[in-house]
Amino acid sequence: MKMKILVVPLAITVAVIAIVWLIYPAYSNGVDGLKENYAKLKSEQKKLNDISGENKNIENLSSQISSLPQKDILYSFIPENAEEENIINGLNRLASESGLLLFEATIKPPVKSKTNVAPLDSTGTGETAAPKPEPKNVSTEMKLAGDYLSIKNFLTKLGTFSRSNDVNNLDIEKNSGKNEILSGSGALLVVDASANFSYLSKSKLNEASVFNSVFSNPDLDSKIIEDIKNQKISGAFQLSVGQKGRSNLFQ
Repeated sequence: MKMKILVVPLAITVAVIAIVWLIYPAYSNGVDGLKENYAKLKSEQKKLNDISGENKNIENLSSQISSLPQKDILYSFIPENAEEENIINGLNRLASESGLLLFEATIKPPVKSKTNVAPLDSTGTGETAAPKPEPKNVSTEMKLAGDYLSIKNFLTKLGTFSRSNDVNNLDIEKNSGKNEILSGSGALLVVDASANFSYLSKSKLNEASVFNSVFSNPDLDSKIIEDIKNQKISGAFQLSVGQKGRSNLFQ
């Protein structure tokens, strides 16, 4: 009788050990057990919820951009394509309005702007967000001729031009008379300048770029459009030599 009493608890203990030995690896084996798969499921569910939220923000932003009354100002300031012909036509118009002769204009192939190579921000999902699309630059070299005041007017108009640009080189010298194109034109000064005109191509959304911080807010901040509009109208880049300067530095 005593032997039987001892056998029963022992059998139960062995059975429990056997069950644990068989079942626990299926519950958690450090790789693909029930516990690990449940953690993965929660992680994927969180990612799905995050993507769903970002997708709603993207839809809201897209709808706001489509209905924006002044979106043409933005698309004109930074177009989707280089539009080299429009650059040349615009420079010809500005030169003509300023009383200058644009006798040469050369456009170089587009180049990428400098990019920030710092570590990317984490999306909170164990992944890193894609970098923001970077604009490309069309480098344009131009040669103009005219008087000093005309040059000032041209540079002022270029500063308030409807297309984003950055003058990175400007040389002004007296007309030596050696250029046959300028002979008999009466031009006193010759300008050799170069400027970059920016454009930004469309980019496709992917799993990484959807977590870009630009999509974290469902409301579109259109203040930049007002800033562009005011810059074009106000002439924010008016040139002045100051009260102590001379009206014409080349006299």
